[in-house]
Amino acid sequence: MMLPKKCIATKVCLLLMLLAGTPVLADPIGTVTALTGSLLVKRADGAIAILAVNSPLQAGDTLASRKDTYARLNLADHSSVTLGSDTELTVERYSFDETQSQSNTAVLNLARGRVHIAAGLLGKRSADTFTLTTPSASIDIRGADLIAEYVAPGRSQVASIGYTAAAAYKHVRMRSFTSQAPLLLAVNSSANLQLAQNTIPPPSAGRAPGLYVQVLDGAIHLTNGGGTQNFAAGQFGYTASFTQPPVVLPQNPGIKFTPPPSFSTSTNPQGTAGGAKSAPTDEELIASATKAAPQKVAENATIVVPDPKGGMRTLRKGTNGFTCMPDNPETPGPDPMCWDKNAGDWIDAYLNHKTPPPGKIGLMYMLAGGTDASNTDPYAKKPTANNHWIKTGPHVMIVGADGSFYDTYPKSADPDTKTPYVMWAGTPYQHLMAPIR
Repeated sequence: MMLPKKCIATKVCLLLMLLAGTPVLADPIGTVTALTGSLLVKRADGAIAILAVNSPLQAGDTLASRKDTYARLNLADHSSVTLGSDTELTVERYSFDETQSQSNTAVLNLARGRVHIAAGLLGKRSADTFTLTTPSASIDIRGADLIAEYVAPGRSQVASIGYTAAAAYKHVRMRSFTSQAPLLLAVNSSANLQLAQNTIPPPSAGRAPGLYVQVLDGAIHLTNGGGTQNFAAGQFGYTASFTQPPVVLPQNPGIKFTPPPSFSTSTNPQGTAGGAKSAPTDEELIASATKAAPQKVAENATIVVPDPKGGMRTLRKGTNGFTCMPDNPETPGPDPMCWDKNAGDWIDAYLNHKTPPPGKIGLMYMLAGGTDASNTDPYAKKPTANNHWIKTGPHVMIVGADGSFYDTYPKSADPDTKTPYVMWAGTPYQHLMAPIR
C-alpha cells in the first residue's frame, strides 16, 4: 500500500500496514474460528497482518499470538489447531485433497509456546502425513489429539552451548519477527549438542527448556537425534534438546492449556450463520471438567463427556483413578463433577436403580457448584410442592458409607446448605453433602 509522505508517527504507520494486510490470498488452507487477544501473521511473501475471526490462512504463514491470547484455527481437512499465548507457529507445508491421499501432507513448526492439535481427516489414512516440528524433536501426529509445549532456552543457556567440532554443525541465526532477541540454533550432524540434561523436569513455572507433550487421544511418535519414543493416550513426555532421547513422564509436568469460556460461542469450522453458538470444543469441555476438583486431582484425571448415543466419550485418559465430567449446559447451574472409582460404582448403581455395593466409600468433588435438586427424591426432575428442592454451592460428597456414618449428620428435608447435611436420607443413595464455602 502507499503510505502518506507526511506520515511521521511511526506506530500509526505500522498499524496501518498491519491492518492493510494482503489484498488477496491464493488457495486458503483454513480460517481463524475463535480468537481472544492479538494474533499476527507473517505471510510467505513477507507481508504482516493482524488476523481476526474468519481470517483466511495460507501455507507458509507464520502465526504469532501475544500475551493472554488463544486462537483456534480450523484447517481444510477439519483439523483443529489452537495456539496458546506467546506462541509462534509456522505452516511450513499443507496440502489436502479428500479424493486422494498421495500428496496430502501437513508440516507445522512450533518455534515457541503451546498448541493443541486435534487431527481431522489428514493423517488418518496410511498415506497421509501430519508432522509437528520443534527445535527439540519432530512429532508424527497421524490422527492423534495432543498438546505440545516448547519452552525455549534463555540467553544464558543458548550462550553456554559448546561447539566441539565447528565443521560438524550448520549454524542458523534466526530472528523472530515478534521477538526482540535473536535465537541461535544449531543442527548437530556428528557431535553432541546439549542444551539441558535429560532429567525429569519439576512441575513448576520455572521448568527446564525443551519439548513437553501430552497425548489426549490416539498415539504419537516423537523423534530426534537421540532416538524415537511412542506416547499413547494419557501419557506425558519430555525431551530437553535435539540430541537427548525423549522420555515418558510419570505425571503432568505442568502443562496447562485452558482457552477462555468465550470460545464456546465462537464460529464453528463451517461458519455458523446468524451468531448461533457452536458446540464446545474438547479443550473447552476439558477446561470445564477440571474446575470440579483441586488442581492436583483434576490435572491427572480422566475426562469424559456423554455422547449422543447415551454412552461416554473419553476426551483425555488420566492416571490417578479419578474421572471428571464437564458442566451440563442444559441444567440451571454449573455442575462439573469429579469422582473416584468407588464413587463411580455408586453412580452406576444410582443410574441403574440398583443398590450401591456395600463397603465402598467414595469421594466426589463439585467445587464449581451444584445444580438445584430435590433433597428427598433421588429421581426428581423438577420442583414440586413437596419434594424439597434445594440449591447447594461448591461442595464435596461422601457416598457409599455405612448408615451409622450418616446418622451423625443432619437429615432434615430442608437443611441448612451452608453446613454438612445428608441428601436423600433413608434411601439407598443417601450421601453426605459437605459445603466448602
